[in-house]
Amino acid sequence: MLVTHSAVWRIEFRTDATRADAPVIPLGVLRESCVADDGRFLGLIFRPKLSPLESDKMNFDTWPELSEARLESFMNDLFERAWAQSCEAVDGTLGAERIAALYSQHSALTFLKSPARECQAQTWQRLQLSLHESLFDHETWLVPALTAPVLPMRRKPVVQPVHPQMSPEIVLKAA
Repeated sequence: MLVTHSAVWRIEFRTDATRADAPVIPLGVLRESCVADDGRFLGLIFRPKLSPLESDKMNFDTWPELSEARLESFMNDLFERAWAQSCEAVDGTLGAERIAALYSQHSALTFLKSPARECQAQTWQRLQLSLHESLFDHETWLVPALTAPVLPMRRKPVVQPVHPQMSPEIVLKAA
């Protein structure tokens, strides 16, 4: 039986660290799992675009890597850096944990560790499938934090063209 040691990190951007009620913009979810005999799973799901209201709240001078043009490459780089780290199932150290430690909890960009559902399976292929499915269990975290309300547009009433009443005499003369 293969049993994992796992962790899930929510990658978020705090729009204002001085206010507790400031919007927090979800960017991605990173899940890593290690198996004692050197098996490893690393998965990342993220939002490729931010809503226009979220972009207005972002500080792209401080965090240019989070701009719409660079967000996907930043997330891919996070994945590559986490994958380059070693994963030790024996002592419980995960590679993604080392990447998360690079971003201070006092920073606008944070990695919040959440409890992960541990998975187990008889074969590595079944375990990978189960881990992949469990990554998408966290997809609901990636809903935009700031959106504009969609207001229905009132339709203009269709105005039928008004034809003047013609007398039969004029119509007959025109025919």
